[in-house]
Amino acid sequence: MTDTCGDKTRSSAGLMAEMQDKYGQLVEETICADKAHLPRFPSPPSLRESERPEAMREFEDRVQALVDEYVLSPFSQKEIKETIKNKLDSTVLDMQAEATGYRENVKKWLEFKKEMLEQADNTSLHRWHKPSGLYYLTPPNKGKAITDNNPYVNIVDLEEFDVAAEVYPPFDHPPVWDKASMIRWMEGGHQVGLGKANEFLGQVNVDKQRAKEEALGKRVPAVAEQKETDLHKLKEEIRAYAKEVGFPAMGVTKVDRRYVSPGMDEEIKYDTLIVFAHEIPVEEMKKVGDPDAPPFVAFTSYRDGGQAVHKVADFIRSKGHECLARVSSDGAIKYSPHAVNSGMGNYSTYGICIIPEVGTRTKMTGILIDAELPLDEPRDYNIEEFCARCRCCQKICPAGAIPKHERRFHGVMKRQTYHQRCWEYMATTFECMLCVRVCPFSVIGYQDCMRALPPWYWYNLHRDEVDAEFLRSPWTAEE
Repeated sequence: MTDTCGDKTRSSAGLMAEMQDKYGQLVEETICADKAHLPRFPSPPSLRESERPEAMREFEDRVQALVDEYVLSPFSQKEIKETIKNKLDSTVLDMQAEATGYRENVKKWLEFKKEMLEQADNTSLHRWHKPSGLYYLTPPNKGKAITDNNPYVNIVDLEEFDVAAEVYPPFDHPPVWDKASMIRWMEGGHQVGLGKANEFLGQVNVDKQRAKEEALGKRVPAVAEQKETDLHKLKEEIRAYAKEVGFPAMGVTKVDRRYVSPGMDEEIKYDTLIVFAHEIPVEEMKKVGDPDAPPFVAFTSYRDGGQAVHKVADFIRSKGHECLARVSSDGAIKYSPHAVNSGMGNYSTYGICIIPEVGTRTKMTGILIDAELPLDEPRDYNIEEFCARCRCCQKICPAGAIPKHERRFHGVMKRQTYHQRCWEYMATTFECMLCVRVCPFSVIGYQDCMRALPPWYWYNLHRDEVDAEFLRSPWTAEE
């Protein structure tokens, strides 16, 4: 074997021998740098010990002098030891003082925990109280059994559902718009549409503040001395009065604290919850999307519903019972799950409860009462059968916040709405409500929606047993 480069020819043995020569000469002889257009490799520089710069020598000498004077000097070591001892003694005293305070905090925490354990049970949830920075146990969750056994909630993994309730509890809506800009917008719009500037915000804040003060004991409404003992009668009297002030639908259930926002349990002092659906007039709902109509549909229902629920609460107190009103806008309780548990309706495609009396034309409120009112049971209204075939809300949603299909979410099969998309859209429009506007249950009515379904999807609404002859008969929309 030979290696040829120009006129030079060498054997492999000679090449191996020459590899023992200097590195630079080997490269020059084995690579045709000119023809291959490769750079010539310079010889490596010779290594030699560099001298320290004058500034570095001066610095090191000064450091060495300081070490000799203050560290290595016998006299200085004694002073240093005394200084260190004094510092250590001071540190020990500080640590003892801190430890005393720490032990006091631990004692308070153990007392607090003992009190929590005495009032809690195995249904209680661990929650984080943001203002205090402490974790706490909720009172017993009386509504858990109702939700767990509700066939219309569609729980597929109860353990996952329970864990998610502690890790991802409901939360209040984030501030999605600039408050000052919203107030200016509200004032002008309300002046034109309602005749009064800031009509919505003023009254809603008054009702919300009253509810919070009553829940925290800062405001104590008068309660009649004579108490109504017939709880069935009391329930029907509440229902009748609520209908008079704008609540066509009502249900009674137990609070499921998995649907209570974190830090709000102290305000939820009673376990029995009365849920009310405040009706938005269908004539007003049909104005949604009209550029010439003021878009205050939901806002006016927040206002009117808040005023009405306090009226009902005062009515209950006149019957001798303690109660606490909760308005729609406070974010303490998720009302839709409790409405489903109380048999008021079933879940819609976009997650809220469709109620036969009003569809989704509603802002729900609630009252916590000290009485053990008779509970309402969940009911099947066949609403899911209609929603699965309709999906008008999903098709029209401008934010893409409503999913087409249900998915597993925190242990439940559901159509989980993308709330962030909805809130982001609301931040620039202040009100949308298109999902409610196109919902047939809201603008056409429950009965007509059911008539639009083939009979085999709705016969059980009217009969306890299957009527075979009815199902075999020709179907018409007038049935």
